Amino acid sequence: SDNIEKTIETINLSLWAKDYPFDKSDCFIIHTGFIFEMQKEKGIELFYDFTNNKIIRQPKFNDYPVLLGLVYIFWNDWIKVWKHQVVVSIDDVKDELTVSSFENAEEVFDYKDFQIISTENTEPIKITELRKDFEIRLWFDGEKFVETNEDED
Repeated sequence: SDNIEKTIETINLSLWAKDYPFDKSDCFIIHTGFIFEMQKEKGIELFYDFTNNKIIRQPKFNDYPVLLGLVYIFWNDWIKVWKHQVVVSIDDVKDELTVSSFENAEEVFDYKDFQIISTENTEPIKITELRKDFEIRLWFDGEKFVETNEDED
């Protein structure tokens, strides 16, 4: 969303990966394609767990792709392993996912967008970009994320 308050509210609903209270081996997780920076340029990325309907956040550890729909799994306490699968669409009526597999990492960049579709209609409900960088730095005040000024680093 381009609504800053709504975006921060959604980020505040997320759970830290390390403290995730659900069975980590039983989650179907995709990257949201969303990353934001905190003070001191610490990158935080967001994932979505379809199994438990939860948003998960964690520090950006590596140079893995940050693309909406890319399927990841937990490795110990963190989401560190990406599978060679990508969710390319969600059917809003049937609540079904369309998942494609690929052989090598370069193939994932062949996907141009992510679609929310409806089997009741031939047109996509929404088409969204595969990556979204949040341009506003956030600060964690001990309880929640809040907007910060560049001068506060």
